[in-house]
Amino acid sequence: MQEDAGFDIAWDRNGPILIATLRGFWSLETVDGFYAALRNRLAERPGQSFDMVSKMTGFPTQSREVQEAMQKVTQELVPRGFRRGAAVTNSALTRLQANRAAERDNLNRRWFETLDEAIASLRAG
Repeated sequence: MQEDAGFDIAWDRNGPILIATLRGFWSLETVDGFYAALRNRLAERPGQSFDMVSKMTGFPTQSREVQEAMQKVTQELVPRGFRRGAAVTNSALTRLQANRAAERDNLNRRWFETLDEAIASLRAG
């Protein structure tokens, strides 16, 4: 059974790593809510560079409209201090869709099977 559409965004307690957990099929309203929540989290640490992990294990492939809206959100990360990204998913299709978007935005994203592996990789540099 698919979880309800939504997200959680939190700072890792051990460093400037933002963890975004994405789940369900999103609407454009969900993307807007995600972007607002993301801006609020970034405002907690103004001017600080950060890495980001996207936990996408409950996040299936999305509609073209949602994917395009997410791409606009992603483009806003770099001027706000984004350095590197990591992602966790168990879906080859979700990975393919996200890789296409990352290539268009020229972002460096690595893929992992667990959240702990992704965070450890970002901490290691």
